[in-house]
Amino acid sequence: MSKKTKCNSGAGEEGTYHELDERNYKLEYANYQGKPEQIARRSSRNKARRIMTGKGLCKMGDGNDVDHKDRNPLNNDIKNLRVQKKEKNRSFCRKVENGKPLEDGTSRTAKYHKKMTPGQGGEKKKMKFKELRNKINEWSTGHSEFEITGSDTDIMYIENEETRVRLNAFIKAVAYHPTLNVYETLAKVRVKLNGAGLDFEPPKSGDVQEVMQFPLSLFGGRTGMGDDGQPINDDGLNNRTGRRWVLNITTEETSDGYVINPSIEEVPLVEESWLPEGTESYLDEGKDEERELELFVANDAQIYRSRLQPIYKNLITKIAQGKYDEKLAIKAFMYAVEDAAKKYTKDFGTPGDNIFDKKTKLAVAATLASEFKDEADDGNYDDLLPKKYRS
Repeated sequence: MSKKTKCNSGAGEEGTYHELDERNYKLEYANYQGKPEQIARRSSRNKARRIMTGKGLCKMGDGNDVDHKDRNPLNNDIKNLRVQKKEKNRSFCRKVENGKPLEDGTSRTAKYHKKMTPGQGGEKKKMKFKELRNKINEWSTGHSEFEITGSDTDIMYIENEETRVRLNAFIKAVAYHPTLNVYETLAKVRVKLNGAGLDFEPPKSGDVQEVMQFPLSLFGGRTGMGDDGQPINDDGLNNRTGRRWVLNITTEETSDGYVINPSIEEVPLVEESWLPEGTESYLDEGKDEERELELFVANDAQIYRSRLQPIYKNLITKIAQGKYDEKLAIKAFMYAVEDAAKKYTKDFGTPGDNIFDKKTKLAVAATLASEFKDEADDGNYDDLLPKKYRS
């Protein structure tokens, strides 16, 4: 069913209205485009386009318009014509002073806006540098201490949980829409993080992994000489926070492209002495905390969906590529274990509780990695393999 509209005919009896089922182009032409003055203007604009095309200054489909400087389309003097991007030409300044149009970016426009802006008052009232310096000196008199920039409320201070939540929401908004080029989107995320004083090094090409991690650093890192005369060259975050940070990327392939979920997360520091030496079970059956946490990780639907499933897909792909590393697998499962520990404390503990210590969480991660490898060797995760690796 078409929507009926009313329009002024403009042809025939003045002020009459016609009820139409669809757009009437003939009526529009009679109302405006077919008038002699508009025909002359359109013909002159087309002629101006031919003049500039003949001089090689524009061509069909280049996204440019031929503009008349004095806004008179009938004046095709070559000095009055110029080529402009259509976005600029069709959003020109509409202000007119003394019968002349104000051109954006000219000194005359600047003077006009300065005159019309409260507190400016024109060139005569412009503050000189000497007066500005005196004002600064007056303000600073009696101020012997100044606030040092950089506090735990700054956006680069990711060790602050509230700041980290805000920053994660910010970068997730950049990667909200599905994309066909994951690495182009990662480059956009990097630009936004650079604006917050952080940086990471994304790859420019390669196979898209379902779980990717990139070390985070302060923008430019930390370099120089320490008080002991030794050179300093580190990421600038570990020194300040005592922790390491990564940008964790999970990708999901859909019919519209890849959906990217970036997140800044703390890297669990795994001590070498805690790493397993064999493939035996790393869970001490006598420790109730470890058993409780292992069962919670395995049975929580949210942890499975957001953490375990992406880890399974990534690790089974690594096995197919011959790149599986047991230590890295344990680190991957530590993310799921950390989230599960926080959720368990939130659901069953009280704020500030530390129910599971780091060694307990590492033991659970080692057990999950061992169980995964055993099941993967039996082919239980083959359905998660990318198509090109399926036999």
